[in-house]
Amino acid sequence: KLVSKQLVSGLILESTMRLHSDALCEPCLAGKMHANPFPSSTLRAHARGVLVHSDLKGPMLKQTHQGYKYWMLFVDDYLHFCAVFLLKRKSEVFSTFKTYKSWVEMQMGERVRCLCDNKGREYVSVEFDAFCTEHGIERQHSVRNRPQQNGVAERTNRTLSDGVTTMLAESGLTQTFWGEAVLSLTHVLNCSYTSACPE
Repeated sequence: KLVSKQLVSGLILESTMRLHSDALCEPCLAGKMHANPFPSSTLRAHARGVLVHSDLKGPMLKQTHQGYKYWMLFVDDYLHFCAVFLLKRKSEVFSTFKTYKSWVEMQMGERVRCLCDNKGREYVSVEFDAFCTEHGIERQHSVRNRPQQNGVAERTNRTLSDGVTTMLAESGLTQTFWGEAVLSLTHVLNCSYTSACPE
């Protein structure tokens, strides 16, 4: 277009270049990539509670009015049902998992059989491992610095983060209301249809 509209001078395109021009600019793609391509697993859980993905988000830039700085996410691999808990400290991760486990057993009538996380320090402790061993819960940790291996939780957290930002911007509320926003958004997502959910 630059040459045909004579917007530049001194640029000469050979006829072969015009015929074989590549619409896909690989250097441009490489420059815009956030990370190298990563193989994704096609394996899915065959029932509720078989595999639960988890991730911790935070600390947030502003704490809520109640003093929360983090949210902890659990995603059931089969239903893609999300559960979000607000936390004040990272040290609350283990107790929050126990709360989630009890909730799943009482409300859904299912057992958590496998927990997948990103191997953050908050997920790795002697007490956490002993509790999972005692209750027959398998642990799956992603490789360090490879969040792609915990892709379900990472993608869901990204969806929640983007949604919270949008909700607060639209409502005109300050960042201290992120806790209410993420809980509301999680409820809406759980009530919405998704093609990933088999039921």
